[in-house]
Amino acid sequence: MIYNTRSQSLLTLLAASFSFFGAISSESQAESIIDINDLTDRFSTRIVEVAVSAARSQVEIQYQAIVPNSKLGQLSIDGLVFTPGPELDMSGCSVSVGRILFQAGSPQKLGAENITTSVYDLNVSPLCLPFEQRGVLAMSGVREIYVPHATINIDYYFPSSSLEIFVSGKLEGFSEFDLFLSAPYVSIIDADQPIVMKLNKAELSVRDDGAWNALSQQVPPEFSTSNIAGENVSNLLKDNMFNGVTSTDSSAFLRSLANTWNAFLRNPQQITLETGNLPSGGIAIDFVKYEMNPERIFTDLKPTFSTKSILSKNLIDQALLEQVLDFTPETLSNDQKLEIATALLQGNGVPSNAKLGLRILEEMAEANVAEAFFALVNHYFSKAPEKAYYYAMKLGKAKQRASTSFLDQLEAKISFDKVLELQSRNPISRLDDKSLLSSVYFIEQAKSYYRGLGAERSYLSSYYWASLASASGARQGEMILANLHNLARNLSATEFEIWLNAIASVEKLTLDDWLAFKIAERINTE
Repeated sequence: MIYNTRSQSLLTLLAASFSFFGAISSESQAESIIDINDLTDRFSTRIVEVAVSAARSQVEIQYQAIVPNSKLGQLSIDGLVFTPGPELDMSGCSVSVGRILFQAGSPQKLGAENITTSVYDLNVSPLCLPFEQRGVLAMSGVREIYVPHATINIDYYFPSSSLEIFVSGKLEGFSEFDLFLSAPYVSIIDADQPIVMKLNKAELSVRDDGAWNALSQQVPPEFSTSNIAGENVSNLLKDNMFNGVTSTDSSAFLRSLANTWNAFLRNPQQITLETGNLPSGGIAIDFVKYEMNPERIFTDLKPTFSTKSILSKNLIDQALLEQVLDFTPETLSNDQKLEIATALLQGNGVPSNAKLGLRILEEMAEANVAEAFFALVNHYFSKAPEKAYYYAMKLGKAKQRASTSFLDQLEAKISFDKVLELQSRNPISRLDDKSLLSSVYFIEQAKSYYRGLGAERSYLSSYYWASLASASGARQGEMILANLHNLARNLSATEFEIWLNAIASVEKLTLDDWLAFKIAERINTE
């Protein structure tokens, strides 16, 4: 009964908070006294504080700060420490988190949602685990549970119910992993059949960070000796999972397991498990069917093992390297160029030569190879944020989703006037004879330039198209304009003046084109 009372009190408090802040928000809008973004930040903070208060009934929680940022669409909690109360009988257990970051990305299109949750510097005391699991950790060589980073990114599109999930994390001194899942359709039904899903890609990569060195001493020789271990592991799985009888698809899976395990033992770096070439519309996943007949998993999904780590590759072929050194790389494929450039930057498989590696990537970038943009952004991210921003814009034009996150993070490192300068290397996008004169088209253009996905990010180009959309009667245009005006909320006086002058120039262009293309007349006659 105490718990129910507590819960009711929290709900009451939450409802009262909504009412209170809602009243303030209405009043602030009427009187223009309170900044709406500041109000949003404070409201987000209060919501988290209420949640923390509720959790404190079960565990001791302390934190350094809650830092909301409505401008970037993110909220972080820094310096978290969890200590179970005495009633949980977990003496000595403690969990600390350097930072938890929640971020909502700008949607690519109406009805889309992008949410990223990241955890940094997670420390878990082994005493938090049952005694048996502590023993397993000790045998695995893990003396402390430290996760420097872990991230989950979710892209969901409501109209089609498509879902993409990317999860990555690292257990220091043990292993690192990436998990990617692409589902053209996902629906939650009921308790009997909770998930209906079509799958077109799944991939799990695990990279060694000390795990094999610790575990290999406990693995029998028949499973740890290269060339013979792969077949033994494959036969073991065949006997236990398939009762010694396999189909064509499961046999192919077991062969890939044998080959991959032998390759891993020769160079223990990475193992990847992925689905085969599935239809773009996906394969319907039937969990009940797979439980009754596991063989169907291999028929439907055609999973296969492989090793795909750059570190596990052989040395760079000398003939290929000589082509690069002789400035005659035109016969090389983009994959070969990227492999060599990355190796030169990292010093893997060839002595490091950053200048040469960057030359290759920049030549590929001039040819609009998206992989080169990505590599250049990563290289310059910390060293030269402005250069990284330039290539991140190119990455966005190539419709690579990572660009949005890169651009947002880099804008926190670069002054706003420099951001505008970098974006202004391209002229403002404007109407031409090929443009569709419709609010839908105007909105899509405004979104593309605002997010920097499908086009190089340009706030001024986005302002131009959003203005046309708003003038055409589209409320989304008004929302995008509001978001763009919010960019100026924390600018210095000098930056604010630059922004106002830029906006004034764009507004003149917009009005000129509105009249020149007779947009009002054309829309009214459609």
